[in-house]
Amino acid sequence: MGKERTKVNEGRQRQRYNREFKLEAVRLLELGQKPAAQLALELGIRRNLLYKWQKDLHGKADQAFRGQGRK
Repeated sequence: MGKERTKVNEGRQRQRYNREFKLEAVRLLELGQKPAAQLALELGIRRNLLYKWQKDLHGKADQAFRGQGRK
């Protein structure tokens, strides 16, 4: 009953980041030496992802970033 949906980027894989990368990104964000937008651009990630990682880390620090991730 509606339009068929097709994926825009079928071959694209979801990017994963390891725990060390996330911890370092949050540390740099909290240093405040650069705006979050500039930091995200330099790291090659979205700005809102930095804030999500920060929230995850401060919410449950011992359980944050438990996934496998890619180096």
